[in-house]
Amino acid sequence: MNPHHVDLTSLRVFVAVAQSGSISAAAEAISLSIAAVSKRITDLEAVVGTLLFRRTSSGMELSPAGHSLLQHALQIQQGVERMAQHMGEFASGVAGQVRLLATSSAIVQGLPAQIREFCEKHPNIRVDFEERLSGDVVRSVSDRRADIGIFTDNVPHDGLAVRSYDQDEMVLVAHADHPLAKLPEAQLADALQYDFVSQYESTAMNHALALAAAHSGRTLKLRSLVRGYDSVCRLVAAGLGLGLVPASFELPEAVFGKLVVVRLRDAWVRRRLVIGVREGEALPSAVQALCDHLAATAISRP
Repeated sequence: MNPHHVDLTSLRVFVAVAQSGSISAAAEAISLSIAAVSKRITDLEAVVGTLLFRRTSSGMELSPAGHSLLQHALQIQQGVERMAQHMGEFASGVAGQVRLLATSSAIVQGLPAQIREFCEKHPNIRVDFEERLSGDVVRSVSDRRADIGIFTDNVPHDGLAVRSYDQDEMVLVAHADHPLAKLPEAQLADALQYDFVSQYESTAMNHALALAAAHSGRTLKLRSLVRGYDSVCRLVAAGLGLGLVPASFELPEAVFGKLVVVRLRDAWVRRRLVIGVREGEALPSAVQALCDHLAATAISRP
């Protein structure tokens, strides 16, 4: 199939027929004649080289190829709609768009407030923001799916230019009745005899925990995997194990009085957060402005 022979109107017609199961209903929905819709479908089938529908007495049923094409067509339509939205924003005065990815540690250390401050100073710049793991952040910036990334510098980041953002220290959280709760600080080796609660997607943290356990001649006991530090704290408060959270993380009110924070003496729990962009490229003015704002306000933040 030659992709240059597929146009957006034909895909729009195809989606309408697929969703309605009827050429006549699709024709009415998109304000085309029945003959025009029928011809579009026939021409599209000729381009892809296979039947997309089974014509039955009850209507139009998607073939296996049709089901596959529908998924692609919907993604293309969504992409075009997003493009139209973004172009409309430029037409109405938006001066730029920045795609920012960051780790959860950066978020709990004040990144949302920094983004808000930036948007207040630059109302014509749109900032699209997502939370990701450090490895995903680096890959997305490298692959041009993001403009700026904030991640821990202990992950490989070849090809990215970085500048300092903040320090990230992980601390142990334990139930108030746990034996370790009586200690002002501890080594991770002291905790490895107990069960741990961790984030389901924190592969980097789980890997670091497993390595630390291996160096101590122990095996990490991951009892529960959840999403988010809030959930980690709630399970620890229920007595289901120990957890690790950033020192700057604000404990949920629901666990007040039930948890104790214990600092760890292990060097690996203190990590550097950095701002990364693609190396050797001139940054668009909007991207440069946000980078400068993040670096400057990170230094001045407590």
